[in-house]
Amino acid sequence: LADISEATAAGKFSDIDVFYKTGSMEYLEALRALTGDLRWGAAAYIFVSVYATLYLRSLLLSSMGLFLILLSMPAALAIFSILSGVSKVSLMMCLSVFIVIGIG
Repeated sequence: LADISEATAAGKFSDIDVFYKTGSMEYLEALRALTGDLRWGAAAYIFVSVYATLYLRSLLLSSMGLFLILLSMPAALAIFSILSGVSKVSLMMCLSVFIVIGIG
């Protein structure tokens, strides 16, 4: 099913409509969307890194500042896991990072 989904997404079967309803396919589609979002996030991180380096005129200050921002996400997840008792990271938790960053 994953091969059919990838071929359909690539446009190889333009005259065929594929309808599906399973948990694993929905997870695969959400994971594909998350992967695309991570690519955009990485590109934005690189852009901000270059901009901060040029603005601050210090590679050390800009890299440490961005490192602390990245370090805040696992720290927040650890605090959340301890307080709520949740031991697994779900796909929705990964997506919520983009929502919080977009709002903030």
